[in-house]
Amino acid sequence: MGRKIRGLWIVVGLGLGLLLSPGCGPSAPEALGPIPRPADMSALDSTVAALVQQMLLDVEKDTSNPEPRTRLAMVYQANELFVESAATFVQSLTLDAEQPVAWYHLARLQHREGDLEAAIESMGRSIALQPDYVPSYWRRGGWHFELGDVDRAATDFDRALELNPGNVQARLGRVRVTLEKGQAEEALVAAREILRKDPTHSLANLLAGNAYRQLGDMTRAEYHLKRGGGSQVIRDDLWSNDVLRYRVGYGAQVQLAIQLANDGQNDVALQMLQSLRERNPDDVRVLAQMGQVLMRLGKNEKALVVLQDALDRHPENPRVHLELSAYYYVTRDAAGALRHAERSIELRPEQSLAHIRKGTALRALARNEDAVDALEEALRLDPGNPRVLETLGDCLATLKRWEPAAERYQEALQQQDQDADLHVRYGLVMLFAGNPAVAETALVRALELGPSQPDRVNQLLQQSRRQQQEGGGAG
Repeated sequence: MGRKIRGLWIVVGLGLGLLLSPGCGPSAPEALGPIPRPADMSALDSTVAALVQQMLLDVEKDTSNPEPRTRLAMVYQANELFVESAATFVQSLTLDAEQPVAWYHLARLQHREGDLEAAIESMGRSIALQPDYVPSYWRRGGWHFELGDVDRAATDFDRALELNPGNVQARLGRVRVTLEKGQAEEALVAAREILRKDPTHSLANLLAGNAYRQLGDMTRAEYHLKRGGGSQVIRDDLWSNDVLRYRVGYGAQVQLAIQLANDGQNDVALQMLQSLRERNPDDVRVLAQMGQVLMRLGKNEKALVVLQDALDRHPENPRVHLELSAYYYVTRDAAGALRHAERSIELRPEQSLAHIRKGTALRALARNEDAVDALEEALRLDPGNPRVLETLGDCLATLKRWEPAAERYQEALQQQDQDADLHVRYGLVMLFAGNPAVAETALVRALELGPSQPDRVNQLLQQSRRQQQEGGGAG
């Protein structure tokens, strides 16, 4: 940390110390000192600089009002001017300490700078003012955990779950506590339940990997650890997401739109992408992402218009061909899907998703042998991917290659043990492979989890038991 930044944080610390002093009430504006400003406004993106200037004018118009300072602090925070943001939050809270949102954001900034004890104290102030805001608890629980205070962490995670039993962040916090206590099997069950609904969740993958490592299963641990540790937009933290609306500058807006789309907030992402396309019609990132979002929203005709525009501008871009492959698959043109998947592979052979798209298109064309080859290549590029293993099992089952299909389903179940219908498919191929006892175990497990067609599963279960009594195979 440079001398200037250290100095600014000293100022923030002094201001916060006065603010937290017993009996400290609102201060007069002139006692606050100068309004925090970036050291070099010319170094900022022009859009960011313009917004900061406007917010500074708003503060100067009414120096006794804390709200403009809070908005200025949020602008600084959104655009990564973190020290200026913290100093401005302190000034706003000095004018009015009854702002739970300001305390919340200040706590996050303190945590970012590594001052966990101050962050916990500030978050406590926020909770006291608004005790029903769930993210306050799971964030503070995480900070207690970082300090090694597992019991306080567990208390905060539990309180978050009392307020919202389905909160994923609190559930993940509980998994961390359980792992820390050496209860790897219990932690693994909880992490895999989250992954069943969202197989790409980075922290859930990381925790599942650590659980497998504790249990000595290094193959599965490696699979999940490879997918863990990435950043992820958190949908249920409205206060933090509200800051994002102040993020300006073209590059930041593109990144935010992609993050929102990846998190499933497609309507909001589409609005941003449309605006970004107007600003820069040639940006292939925007065009490809916009096509994908339109497809998710069921607006396939509009998606094709955007993706065709992207193709006209960037005919050699593998991402554009990948999205066009998805479009043609969704619109039931498997030949078109295959054509663009193969072109995407020609342009970037190492991308696993293009081989998956090729395999699914070939399967739709009833070219299952070729589909197996494509999916095996996808698996080579992305070992252990349960989606690929599952689709590969389907192809092999269609070809009546029962034992290889069963092996692939079994590998997929190692990652997706909570998938009832996958247990059904595994049980079915084991019936045809002449192993009704294993089939029975799989079908019983499927019924425990709740399959989509329980009557059909019960019929298969009866069939497996008859075969065992008769001592024969499925025939």
